[in-house]
Amino acid sequence: MIRLFLLFLLLAAISAATADDQIDRIYDRLSRGDLSGAEQDLGRLPAAPARDGNRLFIQALLEKNGVKARELLEAALNANLDDTYAEEAQLRLLQLAEAGRDTAAVMAAAQTYMKKFRNGRLREDVLAALAAHTADGAQRIAYLDQLIKEFPNDYFGQYARLAKADDAFHKDKFKEAGNICRQITGSGDEDLAPAALVMLADIALKKSDAEGALLNYNIIREQYPAAVGQERLETALKSYADTDTPTPPVVEKKSGAVVYMIQLGVFASKDNAGKMADRAKAYGYKTEIRKKNIAGKSLFAVMAGRFATQKEAHAAKEKLERGEGQVFKIVVDDEK
Repeated sequence: MIRLFLLFLLLAAISAATADDQIDRIYDRLSRGDLSGAEQDLGRLPAAPARDGNRLFIQALLEKNGVKARELLEAALNANLDDTYAEEAQLRLLQLAEAGRDTAAVMAAAQTYMKKFRNGRLREDVLAALAAHTADGAQRIAYLDQLIKEFPNDYFGQYARLAKADDAFHKDKFKEAGNICRQITGSGDEDLAPAALVMLADIALKKSDAEGALLNYNIIREQYPAAVGQERLETALKSYADTDTPTPPVVEKKSGAVVYMIQLGVFASKDNAGKMADRAKAYGYKTEIRKKNIAGKSLFAVMAGRFATQKEAHAAKEKLERGEGQVFKIVVDDEK
């Protein structure tokens, strides 16, 4: 009898280990994006107790209904869910609450995570969620500062800097916001650098610095053509176009008449500047590429046409803007 009982326990342990291995394989399929394969494998699993936390976790990952997925995750966390999956389950519960715009549930899930997994591998995601959803301004800044301190060079560290820049911008602390944004643009992050450039352009517009706004707009167009905020900047810059016409300098007879040109952009890449110049030539305008040093950087300005009057220059600018769908600037030629 004792031998039979021990054999039963051994078989149960082997069965549990096999089931765990199968769950691991299904999770691996999910991690690789093989949803259909994971669903098929889950359907082949033998019957299991209703409170099998690992299986409930996998079911939650496959569940398309957000409310049902949250219920499954909560059940998994309250059942015998392996430590291997518990941390991710808590984060996914938080993310589903975010998707459902349930701020109270987000905060509850985040705080539970911080108690259970204070030094967990997903800590930065949770700190970012706490910063995004807390109603206490001082506490929000504290979470952002913690992200910057713990993760200075990765995505969430830069995200925290951008959030602090946004706070400073809305408090009219433009110098502080600008300094932070320049740090982010230097990181080259494909998601956050464009947002920082847009904010730098907005800061320039707030300070009535159309030239600075246009420079950042040009960098966005060149390096991040899919960046959000370009159309809004275009509209704002166009409103400056008629009021920002250059005042002709006092010209001595020996220096000749004033000449106006259209500045088509300022580029970091000479190749991109050349492409812009070639497009302008198709409209019948002579173009030049001039190397300029702006804010310590070597850039390439593309100039088109040479016009004796502002009226002629405006007509050319409007023609080029309609054709290219961009904002350009009239300048007085200072290199005659």
